[in-house]
Amino acid sequence: MFIRNKVKEIISEFGTNNPFEIIDILDITLVFYPLHDSIKGFLHIKDDKYPVIYINSNLCQEERTMTAAHELGHYFCHSGINFFACRGMGGSYIKDKSERQAYIFAAELLISDNVFDEYPGESDSYIASKIGVSKKLLALKFREKLR
Repeated sequence: MFIRNKVKEIISEFGTNNPFEIIDILDITLVFYPLHDSIKGFLHIKDDKYPVIYINSNLCQEERTMTAAHELGHYFCHSGINFFACRGMGGSYIKDKSERQAYIFAAELLISDNVFDEYPGESDSYIASKIGVSKKLLALKFREKLR
């Protein structure tokens, strides 16, 4: 619930749920770079005050957006730690608490609470493709909504 409320505050404050617009408003440096295939992106906070988000330039736009939202999750929810790397959702359950929280943040930021009402009777695959997120992120949003 903390993350959902935090995301609602952020959307209200910045007037957008677009992670790239939020990154720009916060003056966070954003770097697209061809990282190793196993790394989608990472957040590095230089000298404890200069955040830089790196996103693998080999990713498609959908994955870049989800990665940006994920790294913002680390930025807003995990102060005091200056480096996080995103390697993807992997299995159906994310074991590392901070990684799970960052994915929940991304799901809350990118997916509206009433997305399932907006597409009644449609498959998860269809909904995910229409809103530009992965099926795994959509499933995570659904699980969080049931909590």
